[in-house]
Amino acid sequence: MKKSKTSQHSYKLAVAKRSAFSVLLIRCCMFFALLLMGVSAGFAQTTRTSVASGNWSTASTWSPAGVPGASDNVIIANGNTVSLTASVSTTSTLTVNGTLNRANHNLTAGSLSGASTGVITSTGANLVVGGNNSSTTFAGTFSGSASSVLIKRGTGTLSLTGNSNYTTGTVSVERGTLRLGVAQTLPAAASVIVYNGGTLDLNGNNQQVALLQDGFTTTNPASPVAIVTNSATATATLTIGVVGVVNGSSYSSIMSGNLNMVVNEDNGIDLIGSGFGANVNITVSNGAYLSLGFPSYTTVLGGNLSVATGGIVN
Repeated sequence: MKKSKTSQHSYKLAVAKRSAFSVLLIRCCMFFALLLMGVSAGFAQTTRTSVASGNWSTASTWSPAGVPGASDNVIIANGNTVSLTASVSTTSTLTVNGTLNRANHNLTAGSLSGASTGVITSTGANLVVGGNNSSTTFAGTFSGSASSVLIKRGTGTLSLTGNSNYTTGTVSVERGTLRLGVAQTLPAAASVIVYNGGTLDLNGNNQQVALLQDGFTTTNPASPVAIVTNSATATATLTIGVVGVVNGSSYSSIMSGNLNMVVNEDNGIDLIGSGFGANVNITVSNGAYLSLGFPSYTTVLGGNLSVATGGIVN
């Protein structure tokens, strides 16, 4: 049966339309594929590893050559010393296997990790890590001095397994957990502030600090409260202060786990509230001072309280 000229024309027109639509569809697919490739390239992470000692801001310090960008992963290799000449920030990972000299500049990184050969030294300013919420281990040390030797943010856990020797500076746990991996992870000169939403975990290790405080800011609301704990079964001892050195600690949040707290401060530590667990035992040394609450505040200790001769409890 022969098709009429009108039918043949309609058929050819339909085929042509389908062909044109297919071409348009293919072109659209190709366009969006190229667009996605461009977007991915724009957000691609580069891992830059130091190949020599030098300044962070010098392209030849790194491989591939180039100054680390805001989303680049950074590795400082063992044997290399990389120095900051200005404040820098990366939302990605920072691995310190060599030496990072911050001098008096701020450094912000999404996370911090590194081997026992890693050293982070400074003369001031702040080191802020943890914003990418990952859990990492830094086995190296902090040395020198700083306004804030370490500010821990993010919901992850940062484990420190080296023995740091910096002389002055504050360690702040603003979010997540700071876990100690060896006895005396921080030097006795350390000042520690645990903010609401943060946890300091002794993890079975004894630690002496110059000062202990808790606190909250507008970014650290009243709940959840700060926590100082010992997650290990073995009892850990937290020693506050040095007799004869005036600091003035205060803590009003949760203290838990098998934990002995030794008060050495002659200016005392103020303990407020009822967040002190049944296995938290407190000893006040000779010449030290412990204040249990202020007027209108009540303090309830869950564990034992021992006071040496010459110690004062008010």
